[in-house]
Amino acid sequence: MRTFLGRSFLVFIVLIAPLACASRISGTYVAHGKNFAELLQLTETNNGQVNGSLSMISLKDDGSVKSEQYPVSGTVDGGQFNLNAKLGDGLLSLLPGATFAGTISGNTIRLQFVDKGTVNTESLSARRPAPSRPM
Repeated sequence: MRTFLGRSFLVFIVLIAPLACASRISGTYVAHGKNFAELLQLTETNNGQVNGSLSMISLKDDGSVKSEQYPVSGTVDGGQFNLNAKLGDGLLSLLPGATFAGTISGNTIRLQFVDKGTVNTESLSARRPAPSRPM
């Protein structure tokens, strides 16, 4: 009986330990407002590196739609991370891009970035795919 419980505990630890080390930041995060929507998709590797994409769509004053998508990469350490967004192809790829600092708490990512000398903060919420419905 004691050997069975010992083995069961060991199997439990072996199966649960990887879950305890699972990424806290990997996932899909969204933010939206009256004239915009943003989608941030992130995947964290075992060594604290983060890769993903930032997609933004906005309705401009003239009624046209602006859509942008940028690859992002960075690092995460505990509840804090840094992301760099690559601006584009060609000559734009030589520019440093946009840098975001942030924190993650629960299902919310808070990004901080500088725009025209002002530090801005934006919150994005984690989203899970909706369960599929039978047809």
